[in-house]
Amino acid sequence: MTVTMRRTGAAALMALAPVAFFATRAITRGDIGPRIATHFRLGGEPDGYSSTSGFVLGIGVACVLLATAGVAAIWFSRTVARPFAGALAGGTWVLSGVGISVLLAGRGVAPADARSGWGVSVATLVAGVAFGYAVAWLLPPAVSTLTPAGAEPAYHLAPRERASWFGSARSKAILAIGLVVAVAGVVIFVLGHVAGAFVCLVGLIAVWLHSLEVRVDADGVTAHFGPVAWPRVRVPLAGIAAVEAQEIEPTKWGGWGYRLGRRGTALVVRRGPGLVIARTGAADLAITVDDPQGAVDLINALLARESTEQPS
Repeated sequence: MTVTMRRTGAAALMALAPVAFFATRAITRGDIGPRIATHFRLGGEPDGYSSTSGFVLGIGVACVLLATAGVAAIWFSRTVARPFAGALAGGTWVLSGVGISVLLAGRGVAPADARSGWGVSVATLVAGVAFGYAVAWLLPPAVSTLTPAGAEPAYHLAPRERASWFGSARSKAILAIGLVVAVAGVVIFVLGHVAGAFVCLVGLIAVWLHSLEVRVDADGVTAHFGPVAWPRVRVPLAGIAAVEAQEIEPTKWGGWGYRLGRRGTALVVRRGPGLVIARTGAADLAITVDDPQGAVDLINALLARESTEQPS
């Protein structure tokens, strides 16, 4: 399947969500009055209502905007992150599915008599995930700008020699900001504002993500945030096509933290030196880490040894 065919298929699946919603509205137009039940209890009884025109307009506009953003990302970006496109498509389809289920529940009955059980919600969520996965699968993988490995390594490893490299990166600025925000959230919460809990959570997440640990050994590259080693990313040695030490600019990789962007996946805690790994069958991975050249040298040595041990 060509790149154009893949992009066309992904864009079509994205655009189909608002089309399905408006088609359902056209089919049910004569069977729904000016008011419609829009929210239901777990048992299926309605507990929230809206004007039909307002509901259709809100859901329809939101679906069109999301689908348009997704189609634009698919067609006008040189590369588009599969997870991002899949999440956008899934969200669009979940929103469309909610609208469709509400319209069908209100078809031919009074608003108070409409029913929509939890099974409908589960089915809508499953359908959204399925469509999102389909869009992500259809999109072509990102093309790495790194040169495939094969250059002479800085040193050679004996056949059974064990070697490993450990590195880390920390941001005092993110840690300080996170602590200040967390304390501010606690104060806001104590003063009686529930939003303070959310503010505190944001601060604690920043504290969590202020540090990175990286390990390189014969199994590949492992990197993780925080004291409990999560989120974690692992790239097996066989999945590394190339590696370079580069200056990581967070804005070019989507920002700070765990990022899924146009260029690939990034684990970023600060601006500066880091590793960029070209992965086989996946987008590039950027990791901020101090003194990354040692990791690059060991990875190249491991790859060189791996290639010489392969049966001819």
